[in-house]
Amino acid sequence: MKQFRLLFLSVLLLLAPASFSQFGTLDSDFSDDGKVLTTFGEFHSSVRSIVIQPDGKIIAAGDIFDTNRPFSQFALSRYNSDGSLDEEFGLKGRIIENSGTQMHLHSMSLQLDDKILVAGIEFPSKSKTSFSLLRRYNSEGTVDLSFGTAGKVLLNSIFSTSMTVHEDGKIILVGYSVHHFFKPNNYVLMVMRFNQDGTLDDSFGVNGVVQTKIRSLGAQISVAVQNDNKIVVSADILGINDRDIIILRYLSDGSFDTDFGNKGVVVVDAKYDNAAETVKIQPLDGKIVVGGTSEPPLSYSFMLARLLPNGDLDSDFGDSGLAITEAANSEQLKSLVVQSDGMILTCGLVRYATKDEEIILKRFGSDGILDWTFGKYGVVVTDFDLRSGTASMAMQADGRIMAGGYAGGSSKVDFALLRYISGVKVEGQADEKNIFSISPNPVDKTVNLAFDLKYSQGLTVDLYDFNGRKIQNVLQRKDFPAGTNSYTIELPENLTKGIYFLNISNGKSTSNLKIVK
Repeated sequence: MKQFRLLFLSVLLLLAPASFSQFGTLDSDFSDDGKVLTTFGEFHSSVRSIVIQPDGKIIAAGDIFDTNRPFSQFALSRYNSDGSLDEEFGLKGRIIENSGTQMHLHSMSLQLDDKILVAGIEFPSKSKTSFSLLRRYNSEGTVDLSFGTAGKVLLNSIFSTSMTVHEDGKIILVGYSVHHFFKPNNYVLMVMRFNQDGTLDDSFGVNGVVQTKIRSLGAQISVAVQNDNKIVVSADILGINDRDIIILRYLSDGSFDTDFGNKGVVVVDAKYDNAAETVKIQPLDGKIVVGGTSEPPLSYSFMLARLLPNGDLDSDFGDSGLAITEAANSEQLKSLVVQSDGMILTCGLVRYATKDEEIILKRFGSDGILDWTFGKYGVVVTDFDLRSGTASMAMQADGRIMAGGYAGGSSKVDFALLRYISGVKVEGQADEKNIFSISPNPVDKTVNLAFDLKYSQGLTVDLYDFNGRKIQNVLQRKDFPAGTNSYTIELPENLTKGIYFLNISNGKSTSNLKIVK
């Protein structure tokens, strides 16, 4: 089936006369070049989570730390839609949680009243154990003292890894028990539910907590909540020969959902060692998408698994429910978003043999095949600096993509935010797609390009062969007015017979037209 779909895609490219848009470019409306770096003085910093407020402002949360001494704290920053810091938030746009203890942040969510909830780990200096931590801030960045005890909730001896807030305002936190974690065949997965005020919800499990004993657990446990309030948790476990993916589903009272998989549990053996990183629910059909990293023989690569609502692998996705991309260099998936059109957008980092790290995004169609309209054959790599990567992703109401992580040189990294054009058409949003056509086709020495522009803009046109290799730039940033235009392009004299593509870009989006010589 997979080979048939790939063959069909090739035939479609040969036969389709219409153009297709190509997206994944950085958004120049966001800090001019689509990138923002935020420094926290002398310390390293890294974004772990991003949320978009209803008014379009962007909140990034993560850690500030010093690699030379035991120092790590929460940090938050808020940005206006153009990428500038919102100086009405915290101290000129920034917050540093200076508690005097070691802290590590992993998740952030907005509650119904726009208050900001963050979750992480706290390591008190005089304690031999760790505490899971929930902290809540008011919308302007001050600590919300009405939440928990003086604005925070601490849970002893629990190492949390993921948090989400459901539409009813209840908070779901997952992790594992520290006391059991290093005991063979005695790992305990923890699922905790809180009321909006930070108190444990005693209608869930035993006093708000559900403990599930599992023979082994990986370091990352993730959670998502379905529209019917069922809770889906993903992790990885040690299988017979390698690490497998495990997905568990609980009812709203904390008991296992016996209609899912084998009495509430599904184990996915993806052939190689696999590390689960995140889990999402597709909004339209309720299918479950787990993203992570696979370790085939050559290098680490992105891995997606999609399950039907009953827990069966979705045979219409990838190869029998699994999509594992090939990678020449080591790649790690860190976050994913299911777009409104069903495509799956992923982000993470790619690490080269030189130890340099770069930001990488990949977009998959709803069938699990890389989306060729996004970047180059479905992949976008952004070179921010010697060392950069992403850990979180969110989609704005207008369809643009926000990604957050770290970037810097060999000695220091800072908060990094990037915004990309996705091409997702949002309901009610004006269609600003430019319309291009060519004649004649087949072509000879020249081709006439006719187009209708929604607004005045500069266009660049490149010629590619059928294998995606760039042959020549045939038009470099020429300005055209809004309305109907035409332009004659001279083709290279030595162009042999075959199929080619004209790639037309205005700096934000691209279109491709097939020509035949």
